[in-house]
Amino acid sequence: MNLPPTGGRPQIPGALLPRPPQPEAFVAGSPGGVRHLGLVVKRVYRVGPDGSCEVADPGDQERVVGPMRLYGNPKPPYTAPVAMDDDTKAFRAATHLVVQGRAHTYGTPQVETSVSIAFRDYLREIAVRGDRTLERISDGRLRFSSPEPFETMPIDYRRAYGGFDAVALERNVSPEFEERAAARPEWQLGAQTPFHYLRNPAGVGFLIDTDDESIARAEVPNLEFPTDPLTPERLAVGAPERWVTGPVPAGFDWFHPAWFPRLAYLGCPVSLRGYEGPVAEIDWGWCASDLLQTRPFLEDLDAPVRPEYFQGASPGMVLPSLDPGETLTLRNLHPEHPLWTVRLPGLVPRFALELAPLQMTLLVPHLNAVVLRPESSEVLMTWCLSAPVDRAYRSEQLNDMRLEGAFERSS
Repeated sequence: MNLPPTGGRPQIPGALLPRPPQPEAFVAGSPGGVRHLGLVVKRVYRVGPDGSCEVADPGDQERVVGPMRLYGNPKPPYTAPVAMDDDTKAFRAATHLVVQGRAHTYGTPQVETSVSIAFRDYLREIAVRGDRTLERISDGRLRFSSPEPFETMPIDYRRAYGGFDAVALERNVSPEFEERAAARPEWQLGAQTPFHYLRNPAGVGFLIDTDDESIARAEVPNLEFPTDPLTPERLAVGAPERWVTGPVPAGFDWFHPAWFPRLAYLGCPVSLRGYEGPVAEIDWGWCASDLLQTRPFLEDLDAPVRPEYFQGASPGMVLPSLDPGETLTLRNLHPEHPLWTVRLPGLVPRFALELAPLQMTLLVPHLNAVVLRPESSEVLMTWCLSAPVDRAYRSEQLNDMRLEGAFERSS
C-alpha cells in the first residue's frame, strides 16, 4: 500500500545517490542531525551442510534496492506485503532479522505444525495450520472447521490475520470515494479504507461483524502466534475503530511502513487518539512504550521523524544488535532439514574512503539486516559503512574516490 501525498514529506535519513545498481551504493543523510556519507554493502552467502556460510558467486549477489519492492502489485482493495526493504534508508540504529520461507512437514501431510527461529535467549515462533473455514453451528456459536492437511505453507503476511472486510467495504464505501480512488489510482485509496486491518491489510480474516454474509465470505488465517491464538470470536472486532483489539498478525518477513505499529512513528493514527486500552505490541515490548504519544510529523515538517519508523523488520524482530558471527537455528523452515543451523560468517566490512586528497577516512560499519532464506540455503547481510562529512558530494566525485578495504573477521 502506498500512502497518498499529504502536502509534506518526512525527513528521510538516507537517499540513494545516482549510480548504476550494484551490491554497493553510496547514500547520504543526516542521522542525529549530523551530515553523513554512507556506503551500503550487500553480500549473499551460501549455507553449507554444516551451517557455515561462504560468499556466493559474483553473479548471485544482489543489488542495493531503493525503493522497497512488494510481492506483486494487486489491484485495490487488495494490497501486497513487502518483499525487499528499501536499502537506501541506511542510517539505522538497529539490526533487522528477517526470514523468508515456507513451513514444511517433510513428506507427511499434517494439519498443523510450528516454525521458529532462535538464538541465545531469543525465540520467535509461529503456529501453522491448514486451510479452515468459519462456520456457525446450530446453537449460534462460531467455530473453525478442521484444518486441511498440508505439506508446505508459505510464512507470508498474506496468510496471517488481517486483510479487509469485503462485506463491510461493499456496504459502506460511498460512490464519491470510489470516484476519487479511480481518479487517482497512484494513491491506492481503495486499499486504505477503515475496513482494512491497519496492522496487516494484506492478510485474511479481518471482520467487523459476524452476520451470515460476512461469515460465508471470511477466510481463516493459516498463521498465528501461540501466545496470541486465533479464535472464531476474535476475527470480528465489532467496529472499524476497534481494530487495535484484533489479533497481531504472525510473520517473519519485512514489514510495510504504512502498517501499524511502524506507521505510528509518523504520528498516532486518528483511530487511537485518546485511546487508553492495551496495545499488544507495546505490552510485549515490541515497540516504544511512548508510541501513541508520537506527534504527527505534519505538525512540524522541520522536526526529524522518529528513527524507529525506518526499521523495516517485523515487530519484535528489530534487534538492538546482532553478532555477525551468531549461530541461528530455524525449525521446520528448511525443505530438507527440520532443524537448520546457520553460523553467520563473522565477517565485517572494514573500508576507508579518500574523502580528501591523500586522506583516507575509516568508515564505521553497522549491520543493518540479516535475511535468512532457507528454501535456497542463503543468507543476505546488508551493512552501512558511514562517516560524518562537512559537505555534500556529487556522484562523479564519489566515483573518483579511492575506496580501500576488505571483509575481515570480527573480533
